Amino acid sequence: MRSPTVVASEPDKKVSEVGLGLSGQQLVDLITRLTFDSDGEKPRTKEAETIKLNDMPAPEAYRHWRNHVRDEVKSCSDKPDEAWIWLNEVFDNKNSRNKLEEKLQDPGKFITLDTKLSAALTRSAKVILRQRFITSKTRSRRIGSRSEVGVSF
Repeated sequence: MRSPTVVASEPDKKVSEVGLGLSGQQLVDLITRLTFDSDGEKPRTKEAETIKLNDMPAPEAYRHWRNHVRDEVKSCSDKPDEAWIWLNEVFDNKNSRNKLEEKLQDPGKFITLDTKLSAALTRSAKVILRQRFITSKTRSRRIGSRSEVGVSF
């Protein structure tokens, strides 16, 4: 079997003429080996350094901004599906407001994402809401950013 480098150096020839001759199953196996790690899981992706959010909008545009926040958090996470579930706990209507705020103080396995989200929300907040975030952070050693998402909605 000839190497892919040799094949690439002969662009005028078809793959079958060069002699790769991989069967369909061999090709699938090759792609699987290249795509997944030795544990059979997809390779991990790197979490983004920062979360960039648009400025908080006027009340009539909150729905669009809220969707923007969800999309940004999901796209910045190295585990986007789990981050989506984690962030949507903010909108849990099954618990009282106090229980929900208490629950949101714990970032779970998303401590770095939580910290980045907190910074992004503080940067995007208007003056009054920004001051409220800062006051909350000062009052408590650890205020989870998901609490801030709840405050902003």
